Amino acid sequence: MSFNYNISDTTDISSMMRLELGDNVLDDGILPESKNFSDAELDYFYSQEDNNFWAAIARAFDAASVVWARYPEVYHMGPEYQRIPASRFYADRAQMTRTKNLVPATYDVTKDEIAMDLD
Repeated sequence: MSFNYNISDTTDISSMMRLELGDNVLDDGILPESKNFSDAELDYFYSQEDNNFWAAIARAFDAASVVWARYPEVYHMGPEYQRIPASRFYADRAQMTRTKNLVPATYDVTKDEIAMDLD
């Protein structure tokens, strides 16, 4: 897996995305087992969102939400110290990112609009 983080290079989209996602420490990422998104995954989100930085951030949070849905027993601390499922935490972060940055939602992972083949 390729992992690049260089905060001093503001032209490096992957690094800027990692900073916003909180995925900027190798082997201490936001995915299960402290995994990080790969540079290729971040580049994919960015290109699929027509190079819209904030839409790519929201898409990455959506992807994290889908992955965390496989671990329903894992919780994160939410607002006012409430425990919320990790999947919901990242879905909320995606929605907050879209709202704050006026990005239209492409889909809502909490409404089961994504068909997932788990077999």
